[in-house]
Amino acid sequence: MDNTMFKNTTSGEWAVLGLSVLFTITIGLSKPLETVIVSLFFLYMIYRIVVKFYPKSQNWGAVSWVVALVGIPTIFIFILAGAANIFGMTGSAANVNQKANESMPFSTSQPNPAIANTYQPAPTNFVLSGAQPVTLQTTQTVSPYRQITLNGDQDSTIANKISQAIDYLNPTVKNFANAQVQKSSSGTQSNGKINIAQVGDVWQSINNQWTYVSDPPNFDYWTPASDSINNGLKGNCADFAVLNAAVVESIGGSARVVTACAPGGSPCHAYAEESMDPSELQSIADYIGSRYGSKQINYHTDIDSQGNTEYWLNLDWQADYPGGPFFKDDGTFNIYYPNGYHETGSDTTYSKNEPNVVPTITPVTTLDSIYPITVANGNFVNIPYNTNSYYSFNGNSGNIYHISVSAGSLIDILVMDQSNFNSYQNAFKSGSAISFNAVSYKSVSSKDFTYILPNSGTYYVVIDNSPFLNGGADAKTSVIASTKIILTGNF
Repeated sequence: MDNTMFKNTTSGEWAVLGLSVLFTITIGLSKPLETVIVSLFFLYMIYRIVVKFYPKSQNWGAVSWVVALVGIPTIFIFILAGAANIFGMTGSAANVNQKANESMPFSTSQPNPAIANTYQPAPTNFVLSGAQPVTLQTTQTVSPYRQITLNGDQDSTIANKISQAIDYLNPTVKNFANAQVQKSSSGTQSNGKINIAQVGDVWQSINNQWTYVSDPPNFDYWTPASDSINNGLKGNCADFAVLNAAVVESIGGSARVVTACAPGGSPCHAYAEESMDPSELQSIADYIGSRYGSKQINYHTDIDSQGNTEYWLNLDWQADYPGGPFFKDDGTFNIYYPNGYHETGSDTTYSKNEPNVVPTITPVTTLDSIYPITVANGNFVNIPYNTNSYYSFNGNSGNIYHISVSAGSLIDILVMDQSNFNSYQNAFKSGSAISFNAVSYKSVSSKDFTYILPNSGTYYVVIDNSPFLNGGADAKTSVIASTKIILTGNF
């Protein structure tokens, strides 16, 4: 064999060849030819670069070249990995901030009640105009609830789903809750507990705006509170309960969700409850009585693991006020907490123990700290021709509302109760003649007036942009209108 062809081969070149073969044996057995070629190319490039910038390296032995050819790419890989880790972490933080800043904006004033346009689809996004959202930094707090170990049974599975749905640390939930609280409700109780006025603010705002949407049969899904906000405050009783529990938690309270069924097993229902400070029971009853005109508050009692009595205020959407009458269950109910704990409650005597009632109510002497309460804050709404828009709100007999409407063209303004609204709306949609009772202002472009509720219940302020009413307006074009509704006191 003629060895002259290898006479000028350097130690470095032999090292390149040897390492390529070694890499092929240890790494590339499935495709040896491709591995040899790739390894040979990269190692030879490193060899040529070293020789070019350090000519004395041509005098190195084979061992020195092996160390260089293996060590140089290893060092280079470590440098790249370190840089990627540093810049990758920075990018993740930027991503988090960007997502937080993309949160849905909510007004710093009180939000609108539910607005519906006849013959118009509901908007896909729930957006209240006003200040841009604040990016919130949240810290996980120590849970005030009992600890739980899930055992995989059906109740534990439901408890876990409800726990995940009560996402009170989500910035969307916190921003929304803050936006519902009135300025007059600032602060906490003297002992640092949650202010019952703030609980009333968030419950009333959600209750005014809520649109009930049923789930399909056997649909086992608990909508996260943040999703209910993004969906425009729509859902069933379970969604309402989860949202109320989440917003109460997000403003410093303790809440839970209760599920129960009526005698006979149907219908079933869900509602939220808020923990009350035992030392503040009477003052809470006084406040709710003065704000909502109620004669009593309703709550459940429970015994915690230390033997202390807990008091849980009813926040059901079917009640007329926080602490309103309970759903009539079959004597048992399931209780679910934000940390995943769950338990079963029961009434030893149905008619006696539910509801529990504070025996006496001492009304407060002044309402200055309560009123005014904004129901609709004057956002502009486009009302196409031959349609109407309406604002719904719940109130008690004697509540005094100041209503202000301003429009770009002549419109008709109506105020009516639930029964007359149903008659009016059905006739409006069908185009049939109808007689109904309402306070009306026809062919006006603006109007400020006071309305005192004759009875407790749900009422509607309707902006009619059509020739439907006899002697009414007929703009023949779409109209931009703004409506403010403010609860100013009680008669």
